[in-house]
Formats: sequence, structure tokens, C-alpha cells
Amino acid sequence: MWKLLFSLLVFSNIVQPSILTVDANISFKNILSEYPDLSNPSLISKSASHGTVHHIITTGPPVTARPRRLHPKLYDAVKVEFEFLLAQGIIRLSKSPWSSPLHVVPKSDSTVRPVGDYRQLNSVTEFDSYLMPYLNDFAHALHGKRIFSKIDIFKAFHQIPYS
Repeated sequence: MWKLLFSLLVFSNIVQPSILTVDANISFKNILSEYPDLSNPSLISKSASHGTVHHIITTGPPVTARPRRLHPKLYDAVKVEFEFLLAQGIIRLSKSPWSSPLHVVPKSDSTVRPVGDYRQLNSVTEFDSYLMPYLNDFAHALHGKRIFSKIDIFKAFHQIPYS
């Protein structure tokens, strides 16, 4: 038998994390074994292991933005994060004419998450007619289900290259 840590959500008065014992042949064990770099940050590959590239179609000249000033402590934390992302091959240096300002979001573990403010880029991006699914449809599909789990893919935003 194989033990997994799940975040359980039970539709009753009891909601608590628990360890479940599951069958060793369960399909997600195979998925985690097949793609260990998704759940083990020390095994991140230097390049995407798939052929998916997201293309952003824009109109007009490239948009640029001046860098935002950061508090020295935030600057140091962001620098450490970018050095880590660079060393892992998750990001690379660029000489692109496009630039967006940086925004920093504090995380619950006292680290920071640097994110781009892409509002200017969005203003010159062609509308993608592929619509996102409705959240209510997703919630309806969960009706009657009793056990839920979550997986936090390491640095997931950077897993699909774009051009």
C-alpha cells in the first residue's frame, strides 16, 4: 500500500487534512512517477519537456515600461528569487523590446512571488476567442464527490514557454 497526504474536503461538519492509504496501482501514483520533476523542485529540467508554446498575437509596436522602485528588502528577496529561477533554467536573460513592470506579492511562507503587471501588454494583445470554462460548470461536476486533493506544481506559471 502507498500513503499519500491529501487535503480532504468532506461535505459534512468535518473538514480536516488526513493521510489515506490507497492502492499502489492507483493512476496518479503512476503519473507522479512518470513526471517526478513536477513535484520535486530539485529535479526541474532545464527546458520544457513538451512541445507546447503559447503565442501572444499583438498589434502595434512593443510596449515598454519603466521598472518600479522596490524597497531594499523586497529588492534583495526578488533578486534571490530571480537568481534561483535563472539557475534552474526556468527563466532566461532577454534583450526583448517588450517590458512590463514588476509587482511583488508576499507569500504565506515569508518569501515573495515576483509577478509581471501585464496591463499594457493586454491592451495591445488580440482577443483570444477560446473562452475559459465557467466556474459554476466545474463546481457542478464536483457535485456528489466527497474526496478532493490538490497538487501545487512547482513554478507552474513558467512551465509553458511563450513567444
